[in-house]
Amino acid sequence: SSLDVHFSEATRSVKLSAGEAVFYVAKDPARPFQVEAGAAVVKAIGTRFNVYRQASQTVITVMEGRVAVSSAKTIPDAATSTGLSAAKPFAATSVELNQDSQVAVLETGAIAAPAIVDPEAVTAWTDRRLVFNAEPLETVVRELNRYNPKKLLFGDQLLSQQTISGVFDANDPQALLAFLQTVGKLHVEVDSGSGDWTLYAEPEISQTPYR
Repeated sequence: SSLDVHFSEATRSVKLSAGEAVFYVAKDPARPFQVEAGAAVVKAIGTRFNVYRQASQTVITVMEGRVAVSSAKTIPDAATSTGLSAAKPFAATSVELNQDSQVAVLETGAIAAPAIVDPEAVTAWTDRRLVFNAEPLETVVRELNRYNPKKLLFGDQLLSQQTISGVFDANDPQALLAFLQTVGKLHVEVDSGSGDWTLYAEPEISQTPYR
């Protein structure tokens, strides 16, 4: 993760440029607390929340209290292409999140509909645990790769859409590999140079009847 902190007598501001962070915010109405991450702006007073900046979106999850999430970007009005109007914010410019709620802000600035989530599962990464519930294997592999120098790769891209559930140690990709080979019936090849693992579907064994 990478972030910049800017505190003054009037404001408390953090910019999360990469990765994920949990914020525990002390109440101080005179010094509002704000997090910027991608196209998302999160404002809070006395709360606890998680911000995860991904490649295409920023995901905000509230564990305690309430936060206001808004978009930092604008989009052109339908008539802009004709030069008749200036850019204006998206219709849904902000949303309030309560405890156990989550929302995603796309890099375009669009704000998705909030959802109810398990905050303990979301913040399990702070204990180096990753929790997945019917998630595409592509998501699982991406999360594991964040924590390890050796990477998991797909030899067959179709495998990336298979869904799995489980709890894995973020620093132990071998446990996921063992799971995939046993339960998912996948084949793993190791690169002799980099040590990276490539996942393949197990080839089907043809049965020739005896004559």
